[in-house]
Amino acid sequence: MTPTLRKYHRRIWLVLAVLLPLLFVAAVVAIPDKRPDIVFDRQQAAALPHVLEEFETENFIVRIRSNPSKVALQLEIEIKQPLTTASALVYLVNNTKEKPTDGILLGNLGPYGTHRFYLGNAPHKCILLFDAIKNRPIQTIKFKY
Repeated sequence: MTPTLRKYHRRIWLVLAVLLPLLFVAAVVAIPDKRPDIVFDRQQAAALPHVLEEFETENFIVRIRSNPSKVALQLEIEIKQPLTTASALVYLVNNTKEKPTDGILLGNLGPYGTHRFYLGNAPHKCILLFDAIKNRPIQTIKFKY
């Protein structure tokens, strides 16, 4: 290293020795006392009044709801225990042997709570809960409605 480079090297290290602790202290001081409480509220439709059919498993309570004229159908899935899968998709399929790609994707399930999906007047008779990460079905539920 030449004498000029040694001089610049020493000066840079001295500046860093003073500047870095000051930056660390400034960062700690800049932390706000109260962090904002962000609550994400999932918007979903209100439950339709009539329950046409209900099916209960150890993890879920699944209901098919309708309006008084039975024109609109709604799928309601209530999760009793938190899901153990990271990704749970809800498909509407014709029978229990179908793959998710053959059905209609309704949406995804969160780890807890009640989830409602609009069915319209689809002729499908089965609900397939599918784990998209592991590429395997979680549960298939057949209805009579």
